[in-house]
Amino acid sequence: MLEKVDEYIQKSLKSNSVHYMKFHDFATSLAPLIDVSMEAAAKAHVTGTLPALRRLKEEMGDELWRKTYVIIPTVWPVSLYNIRLQMFRKLMDFNQIKQQVLIVEGARTEEDARSTLGRIVADRALALLVFGGREEESMKDHLFSLSTRRDLLSTIEEDAASRWCEGDDDWTVFKSVQSKTSSGRCPMSKAYATMLRQAP
Repeated sequence: MLEKVDEYIQKSLKSNSVHYMKFHDFATSLAPLIDVSMEAAAKAHVTGTLPALRRLKEEMGDELWRKTYVIIPTVWPVSLYNIRLQMFRKLMDFNQIKQQVLIVEGARTEEDARSTLGRIVADRALALLVFGGREEESMKDHLFSLSTRRDLLSTIEEDAASRWCEGDDDWTVFKSVQSKTSSGRCPMSKAYATMLRQAP
């Protein structure tokens, strides 16, 4: 693969130009080699990481391991199905993965990551103190929001936006200058918006 890259660079420098189709042909020829490299990288990552994590789990013991929080700093393009998250999915149960493995975007330093962890744990503790003793559905929703990546106002905001989109102006603080017809107000349906809100 490196030979092909070197050959392409030398030809480009010699001609002092880069053509779209020539680059396409070059990149396409690399695709099978990229697959081989990715497979080798995955094997190296798994055989290096999983045994080390398993040893750490054994050293900590089951009780301490169950209490462990994991912070995975990442960026948006690779935050949903993260390879480091996959490693912990092999060693932690479902509740640990949902509650104690935290994907943190934009944390540039260890201090940033620790600060985010502190906010998450504090929000969960506060949620239990304020809403944990209530049985109303709205209180359960607040508890869930403060324990996950959902905004506390997300459900109420969605309901408010839906009412406005349906043309209901009588309940608003600021009266809309538009007519009460819902036509053209909001292209997104309430069902679709709810689906987006529940997405991971």
